[in-house]
Amino acid sequence: MTLPSTIPTPPAAADRPPLLARLKLTEPVRLYLYTVLLVLTAGLQLAGWLSGEWRDFLAMNAAVVLAVGGGAEAARASVYSPRSVVQAVRRAADR
Repeated sequence: MTLPSTIPTPPAAADRPPLLARLKLTEPVRLYLYTVLLVLTAGLQLAGWLSGEWRDFLAMNAAVVLAVGGGAEAARASVYSPRSVVQAVRRAADR
């Protein structure tokens, strides 16, 4: 019987890449779709403020947030992080 492999300690904060670089590697779909969501929401808010019809645009904002946010999470659930796959393969090889 083999003992379970130990989980390596995380690198020091100085050794870690910047947050945006980590997100590009581990969460590319979420990063892209949330950026699109932010731009769409800001555009709808600006349109409602300029036209004075903010109630209509508030309803559109809610629809955009629900649609894009839900789509982003559905797309994210169908992709994987290359780092976690490599770790899983290494753990399986060590057994």
